[in-house]
Amino acid sequence: MNFIKKVFQNGPLYVGLFFIISGISIAQEIDDFSVNKEISGDAQNHKEKNTITYTVEKNQKEIYSITNSLDYDAPVPEFIVFEDGAGVMVSSFDASLTFFDNLGEKIVKLKINKELKAIYERSIYSAIDENNLLIALSQPGLDYSLIQIYNEKGVLLNDWKIENEHVNGLQFAKSQNILAVSSYSWGSGSISKNTQFFNRTGDLLQQSGNNFSSGSFVKNGEAFSGYRKHLYFLYDLTKKSTAFEFISKNDIIITAEYKSDEIIIVTTEAPVLNNGNWYYINPTIKVFSKEGKEISSRNEKTQPFSSFSLEQKDDRIFFKTNTDMILVK
Repeated sequence: MNFIKKVFQNGPLYVGLFFIISGISIAQEIDDFSVNKEISGDAQNHKEKNTITYTVEKNQKEIYSITNSLDYDAPVPEFIVFEDGAGVMVSSFDASLTFFDNLGEKIVKLKINKELKAIYERSIYSAIDENNLLIALSQPGLDYSLIQIYNEKGVLLNDWKIENEHVNGLQFAKSQNILAVSSYSWGSGSISKNTQFFNRTGDLLQQSGNNFSSGSFVKNGEAFSGYRKHLYFLYDLTKKSTAFEFISKNDIIITAEYKSDEIIIVTTEAPVLNNGNWYYINPTIKVFSKEGKEISSRNEKTQPFSSFSLEQKDDRIFFKTNTDMILVK
């Protein structure tokens, strides 16, 4: 692959991530920097290629861009930014990582595992904390998932395997020397789910019987807050037990956070796909104490929305969408 880079002057901090994928716009937050991803070309067969451009911005000012050619049917790599603006391109198709410095200069391209061949069905989850990259790789035919930690220069710091076949969530708290890996596997007609907590050297510290697709370490690393489609859980790492669990039988959980010793869970009916975007409407916002006692629950009438977040301003918390700003507490 040939990489073409452009360098621009740094600007102030910016929070947000905006993807353009085959004409579909997706908003996602990331600290300090934003990455615009744009695909051009209309490749229809193996003789043709598309072009993908990643533009790294700070305060909506371009810092650098990376342009890469892509086979017509290959999965699109992700580009992730470290806290100083350096980046890494993660390609699940060929199981490769390409590291760049904060001016867009290529540092190194490497294979996650030299024995892995290019396949379409592979999945790679990634998380960044400060200047470290954590990845989890799963693919058909492997009865384990591979966990690796790199620094921003592309140096492999550690790697190990976990028994479960499929990873579906990943979080990393470098300052607390702890990471969470959510995974599942099939066996004897049943599914096994769990979240395993490791230190940076790969030692298993403890595990929970719940798993997550999104989550974060809270209370200075003493607890983990995680959720998936119909389940939220707060796991107490000091007591090695689940402190609180919430199950949404009908509506889906679209976001949940532990803030100021309270738990906020937002649910909606299943979204509707329209012009490439998923649209939600009329969320229910629930607030619980850290012990799990329900403090409030209310349904909000809103316009359809496709992006959302929980935001704190001073001592108030809002549920913000691209159409409404709702005071939570």
